[in-house]
Amino acid sequence: KCLSKIQKVFAWPLTFVFKLSMPEGLRDKCKYWFMWNFGMSVAWICVLITCVLIFTTRVGCILNIPGIVMGTIVLSSGTSVPDSLSSIIVARKGEGDMAIANVLGSNIFNIFVCLGFSWMLWNII
Repeated sequence: KCLSKIQKVFAWPLTFVFKLSMPEGLRDKCKYWFMWNFGMSVAWICVLITCVLIFTTRVGCILNIPGIVMGTIVLSSGTSVPDSLSSIIVARKGEGDMAIANVLGSNIFNIFVCLGFSWMLWNII
């Protein structure tokens, strides 16, 4: 119980910003509101991945670990483990084609959109 309260306190700023940028109340008023929510979701994923990338790079510098090792181990496990767990859950429900589509689609999305946008932001900044 105490751990969930601590988690809520740390998650509150992100939850507030997410609800502010992707409000649920306008969903019924506009037929195409899902496009805004999808675009904002992609934008937030890119921003958060950029933060993780910067944090991982700095931790690697402090611990004197090369960036390629940090990227291969930390960042790849951070994106692959949730995808594998969701694929396992879907495959157990009998949706094998959805599991394969999740594995391929999420990795393609992570590499081309999220990491590509993060690297572009890194070079611009």
